[in-house]
This record gives sequence, C-alpha cells and structure tokens, in this order.
Amino acid sequence: MKWPISFRLTAFLGRLLYRLARFLILMIGFTLLIIFVVEPIIRKPSDLECSKQSTIARQTLNSFPTFASSDVFFRLSGSSLQNALNQVAGSRLKTNGKVFDVLEVDARFGRPAISMDFCAANARIPVDLRVWQIPLLRLEADSLLAYESGRYVQEKPIDDAMFKIDFRYNVQKFRLRYSWWEALANWFPKVFGHIEQAMAAIFPSMTVPVEVPASFTVDLGMKNTEVVEFEKLYLKSRPEGAPKEIGGKVTLALTIPSSPVTTYLDFNRPVFSPAGVWLLAKTVDQIPASGPTSVAQPDRVPVEQAETWYKKAGNGFTNGAEASLWINNSAINRLANRIGNLPEASRTISVVSIAREGNLGEIAAKDDNLGQLFSLKAEVPEDNAWSGTAVATLSAAANDRGVSLAGNVNVTVNAKIRLTVKGPIGGPLSVDSNVAGSATTPIGGDVKAFTQDVAGFRSVYWGIDLSCTSADAHLSASGGQFEGIPIKYGDIKAELAIPMFKKQVRPSIMVDGLPVRIALAQQTNGTAGERKPNLVAFAPSVPGLDMTFQFGDVQQLNGGTEISTNVSFAPADAATWSEAQLAARVKARDAIRVVNFPGERPPCPPAKPSWFSVDNITSDDVAKVIEILGGSIKTEKERLKAIEDLSKLDFSGAAEHYKKSLESQVQQFKNVLELGKGQLDKVGDELDEFRKKPVDKTFEKLKELNPF
Repeated sequence: MKWPISFRLTAFLGRLLYRLARFLILMIGFTLLIIFVVEPIIRKPSDLECSKQSTIARQTLNSFPTFASSDVFFRLSGSSLQNALNQVAGSRLKTNGKVFDVLEVDARFGRPAISMDFCAANARIPVDLRVWQIPLLRLEADSLLAYESGRYVQEKPIDDAMFKIDFRYNVQKFRLRYSWWEALANWFPKVFGHIEQAMAAIFPSMTVPVEVPASFTVDLGMKNTEVVEFEKLYLKSRPEGAPKEIGGKVTLALTIPSSPVTTYLDFNRPVFSPAGVWLLAKTVDQIPASGPTSVAQPDRVPVEQAETWYKKAGNGFTNGAEASLWINNSAINRLANRIGNLPEASRTISVVSIAREGNLGEIAAKDDNLGQLFSLKAEVPEDNAWSGTAVATLSAAANDRGVSLAGNVNVTVNAKIRLTVKGPIGGPLSVDSNVAGSATTPIGGDVKAFTQDVAGFRSVYWGIDLSCTSADAHLSASGGQFEGIPIKYGDIKAELAIPMFKKQVRPSIMVDGLPVRIALAQQTNGTAGERKPNLVAFAPSVPGLDMTFQFGDVQQLNGGTEISTNVSFAPADAATWSEAQLAARVKARDAIRVVNFPGERPPCPPAKPSWFSVDNITSDDVAKVIEILGGSIKTEKERLKAIEDLSKLDFSGAAEHYKKSLESQVQQFKNVLELGKGQLDKVGDELDEFRKKPVDKTFEKLKELNPF
C-alpha cells in the first residue's frame, strides 16, 4: 500500500526533527559534560581593564594621598552618568556586510543601568536583536567606561584652557538575556565568563570625549568714578567743629588696569569609586605641555585594597550632589599672593578728575592793609586738572572663612587750583597754583566665590572683594603773588579724602554654566594588543549630548571651597557646535561676565571732610593795587566815582594809610579831570579863532600851537 504524499512528508519531517532533537540533546549533554570537566581546571577570566584602572588609581593616590592634598578636584557621580546614558537609549548596532543587509539585522539598545566601582563606570545594557523586524534574541551587554587619555586644549592665549579627556567605552561581556543562560553562568562562571568575553569581541572600542575647565582667571581691572565734596574755602585752616558747608564737587575717575592672573590645572589620572569619578589636579602657573603619562604594566590590585585607599583619600568629601567642584584654600592663597606680587604698574590705580561742579569756596580777605573789601575764590580750572596714582601692596593668608588679603595703598596726588582775587572796584585777577601731597591707607578684603543666574545660566564666579576705605591725602603748596598786581597769597593747604573701592571690583567667571557638547560614537582604530573594529559598529540615537551644570551653593569644606552642582543632559542636534551656535555662545558668555558680588555690603565709613585753606592775602603797596584795579575802569569819571564811593565806606579795621591812599587817589583823579577840562576849553577857543583868520596866517598859527 502506498501512503499519500502528505503522510510520507510528515513522516520525513518527524524523523528529521527527532534526529535533530537527539543531536541537540547529545550536543548539549556533551557540552555540559565538557563544561563540567573544564570549569574546575580553567582560570577565571582575567579583568585586565580593572587591573589597569586600579593601577591608575594607585598612582594617582600616590601623588594625592588624600583628596584634600590636591589643589582642585572635580567629582561626577554615577547618577549623572546614568542620566547621560538614558539619553542614548534607542541606539543601534550597525552591521557591515551584504548578508546582514539582506537579513535586515537590527540590534537596538534599551535603557542601561549604571554602577560604579573602584575600576570604572559599568553599564549593563539590554539589546534586542531583530531579523526582518521579527524579534529573534534578547541579549545583554556589560560595558565599561574607563579613562583612556587626556590632553590640554587652548586655541588662543586669551581663551580658557580646557582639559579634554577621552573615556574609552568597551563591551566586556555579551550574553543571552534568558533565565536559563543566567543560571548556567552562575553554575559555571569561569566557562561562561570566557564565552561572554569572546562574544563581546565583535564590538569595537569607542571614545567619548569630555572637556572640563583647566584654568581659572581673576582680573581686578576696574573703572570707577567717585565724587569728592569740598567745603568752603578757609582762611589759615579749618576750624575745629566747623559746620559742613559744601562749596563744590569734583568727580574722580579711578582705573585699575586689566591684569588677568591665570592658574592652570595639572590633572592626574581619574580615580573611580562607588561615589563617582574624581579628577584631581594641582595648580601651576603655565599650561601643562601634555596630559598625564601612560601607566606602566598594570599590577593585580585586590578590590579590598583599592577600597581601603579610597576611603582614606576621600574621607569627608562624599555628598549627595550629582557633581562637585572643590578648590583648596592653599591654592587660592597662592593665586592671591601672585596678584599681590604683580609688577607695580599692574597694581597702580590711576586717579584723574573728569568733571567739576561749583567752586572750592570763597572767603573775604582779612588784612590790615586791605581790610575785608577783597575776596578770594578757589576753583578747579579744568576738568582734568587733577591727577594721581594709588599703588596697592597686598598679601594673602588663609583662614576659616577662606582667604583674606591685607595691605596698604600709597596715594600721591597733584592738583591744580585757580585762585581768583576780586576787589571792590575793577575786574577779578587769577593765578594757578599746583598743590601736591600723599597718603598711605590700609586696605583689606576677602577672596569670595559664589554662584549666580545671569542670562538664563547659573555660573560660578570669584574675585577679591576689597573693603571700601578713604585715602586722606594732605596737600600743600607755597604761597605766591598774583601776576601784575602787588597782592600776595599765603601757603595753600588741603585735606583731600579720596573714596576707594566704594564700588566693588567686578568678580571674574570661574566656571560658566553654558552647556558642554559631548560628541558620541567616535570609533577607535585600536592599537597593538587591542581589539580592532570589525563587522559591528555603534550607531547612537543622537550625534551628541549637551551637558549643563546647575551650580548650587558655595560652602567651606575640609580647608577649601566646595561648589555642589546637579548635571543635566539633553540630546544635541550635531556632534559639534554650528557657527550660529558658537556666535550665540560668545554673546551669552559676554552677558554672563557682567555681575556684582551678591548680598548687602556693609556701609562704607563716612569720609572725612575735604577742604582747602589759604594762610592769608596781603599787599604792601595799597596805592598801586587801587591804581591797577581802577585802571580797568573805562572812563575817568567812572573811575573817580568808584574811588569816591569806596573812600566813604567803613573799612572795618583797615589801616590808616589805606584810607589816605584812597583819599590821595580821589584827589589825583580830580586833578586829572580838572586839568583835562581846562586844556580842552583852551584848544576849543583857539580852533574857533583859527577858523576866523586868513589862510596866509595859518603857518604862523600852527607854529604858535606847536609846543616844540
């Protein structure tokens, strides 16, 4: 009997499946037997990467036995790395080859889980493998983010230096994501460890570049204006307890030249721990030529030993923030002393008058000869008539609050003033005189760091907040005489109180809050002894990430200044900044530079009164004075009337010869006027007679009129 074709086909398939099942059972059994036999005798898979990173940690901690012995460190927690990797969920494994293209092989990453240990940052990433969009296998990759290399980047001398770290991303193990596989891996960890490492070899290494600031700059450059109010002009000196009467104001421009002082960070290799990755550095005056040198052949370091090192080094620094920046007060102290040791030109404040209002006062002369009928006025002749310098000398010292500075400012001032004398008749007469003097006043302040929101970004600032003070300069000049008139003025004295640092010096940016662009999926070519890329490449879901710091409060911790911060990551539209984005960043950075120290500043102490005085105003030749002042009157009649009116006044104690001089001047002017009138009448009569006489007698008449 011949069976139908369908029955025969079914029987064939049944026998084939039976044999295949029997083969699989035998193979699985044989494989398990081999695994069972091999497991006890083979070595545990070596973790060279962990050994290498432990060696790096040991070498770093040899340089910095405690984190507090470093000058600066950055810490980035595992949670912040978790946030970063969450942004690349949905990335794919890109296959190369025609077969994979035909099969439409697609491997897509799920959401990773980050864990930190003393070797590196570890990530367990689920992978779903699809063929023709049909789910085929559930896989899982154990990957590792470790330090590869570092270098310094500074395109221009005026740019901030950056330390560019290349973290290497490696897949260490690759496994099936099924419970039976996990059970077998637990039973036979050595064999399955080797299998999973071998499966991971299909993945190439990748680098993830991250940039961190490698320089901090402080600049005390400042342009300020201060207004000095002057009391009325005094004779001899300012009386004790005299009421304040403002006579005029002078506006001074105070300029500190821009002299940026930069300290650079010489980074060591990072240290990984459960609390995060730590970047430790010492401060240097010049940008380092290269990054940390490569490590020697790694030694096997037990995890327990690495944990002991870390606990000793990081005692007191772990906190709940996602990241933190710590600066040793000793490093700030060295930077402050560098500022104090700048060349004198960089520590010199220029003082120039730029505007004036009113005058410096006016007084009545009190002289036995001149009486009180003369006044003396003092004023600034022009806007830029005053100039001076203030040279600061500073030294720094660390304390519980941070770092403080103290020192002195040596001030020298040259001021031109104009003295104007005005008598009871005639116009005013002026003379310019230069007064000069100096002062030394103590100054002090603190190095302060703070965070502030500007233009939508929260940045870290620091600077030297100098307490406001006043430089009380004593000015003087010898007396002299007014030009063209015998009136003398005595010695000039002045007290000039120059306000200093009434307006705070503007702080500098320490770390700006602008986003940092991190490019993803930079595949390495590898070196000898490392795996090379082959059929599989990583294709991230986004070309890059923008990392932004949200800086928090500033506090003193373990002898330094700590700034805690949270970190956010956002997908970027490109691996690098576009020209438009770069222009926007420059504009934003210019905006965030303009800040002031926060909080209320203690009120400045009241300034001492500023004033000028003249010892006296005298004349030994009163008659000459009257003659010169009267000479400015246009007509003789007006001059006579002015002197007659003057002679009738009460001179309030003027000398008797002053009165006689006036009376003599009155009589002299009267004689001149009377003589002048008689001569004019005689000349008029003779002219009338001349008109009536014949022409032939003209010559004779002219000879008669000619006195020569």
